[in-house]
Amino acid sequence: MNATRGITLTKVLFNHQADISVMHPILLRDVQLTEKKVRVCGVRGEQLIVNQVGMLDGFFKVYASETTKANVLSFA
Repeated sequence: MNATRGITLTKVLFNHQADISVMHPILLRDVQLTEKKVRVCGVRGEQLIVNQVGMLDGFFKVYASETTKANVLSFA
């Protein structure tokens, strides 16, 4: 089993209709606090509040959350 930064390989969901990209911070580099908290509305009305951003290598800056249930990358 391969590992990346101490974790096993992780699935990433590509969602072209998403308005926001959220990843677990262990997949990112240069994670920093945001100026304001962002509320992300999910399936069945669940909400996630994020206050960090980081760089996903090979892509762009995304929001970071240790409690996200899925890693979502949006190209919308």
